[in-house]
Amino acid sequence: MIQDPLSSAVAVALVFYRGRGDWMDRLIRLCTGSPYSHCEIRVGRVCFTSHQGRRGVTAMRRETFADWDAVPLPNVRPDDVLRFFRATHADGYNWLGVLAAAFRVGYLPSGRWHCAQWCAAAIGADNPARITPGGLYRLVCPASSGATPFTTTAS
Repeated sequence: MIQDPLSSAVAVALVFYRGRGDWMDRLIRLCTGSPYSHCEIRVGRVCFTSHQGRRGVTAMRRETFADWDAVPLPNVRPDDVLRFFRATHADGYNWLGVLAAAFRVGYLPSGRWHCAQWCAAAIGADNPARITPGGLYRLVCPASSGATPFTTTAS
């Protein structure tokens, strides 16, 4: 296991959830064929995303990342993530968008986001409504690039 390079510096990374989770996590993995069911943007110890359990765009401090893989985003500035969060923090969760993204059909209602859609938009990816957690992982960590994610420690 590679040590977590984000543990001491304020850096930006995408983190991808690969833990067992609940029925929704399993359904997302089944529909998308990916080991990942959720993603967030990590800035230091604070994670930003849109989460169904929190009913939309949220920020939360995470102390452990035992079931997460992370991909550093050296070209994304923390201020840009915070600015996007401030612009969208009152927005709700995009339930229909989750299903639409699983079937590669984008659905982008105003003021609603699913996790991968929010993260993709925050980093400036094209067509964020069509992106799933696994698709976002492939976008930022393509096999041909030689880049590999690091597995975060339980710190």
